[in-house]
Amino acid sequence: MKKILLFLIITVLSVSLVACNQEPVTQDQASTEETLAEETQVEDNSEIDLVLSTEELSNYNGKDGNPAYIAVDGIVYDVSDSNLWKEGEHNGFEAGKDLTAELMEKSPHGEKVIERLTPVGTLGD
Repeated sequence: MKKILLFLIITVLSVSLVACNQEPVTQDQASTEETLAEETQVEDNSEIDLVLSTEELSNYNGKDGNPAYIAVDGIVYDVSDSNLWKEGEHNGFEAGKDLTAELMEKSPHGEKVIERLTPVGTLGD
C-alpha cells in the first residue's frame, strides 16, 4: 500500500513539474485577438473625409471623454469601443498616436487585428 501511495505521489509531482515547465500564455494574450474580432468589424468607408495631423490625432487619446483613435500606415482607426483600449491605453500603447512602428516591432498580434478595426480617417500633415 505504501509503495502504491509513493508511486502516485511521485507521478503527480512529475506531471506537475512538466506542466510548470511549459511557458504559460496569459489570458490577456490568448483572448486579445478573439476579443478584437468580436468587438470590431471592418466597414467599407471609401468616402472617409477626416484628415488629421499628428497634433490633431493627439487629441483623440481616449481620456476625459475623448474618443480613442490610433493611426497605422496613414489610416486612422477608432478603438473607442474596444474593452482592450480602456482609458486610451492597451498593453503599454497609447491612443492618439501613430502606432505603425510599434505595431510592426512590438505588437504580439501584428497587423491582423488592424484589419478588423473601423477606419475613420487618414493621417496628413
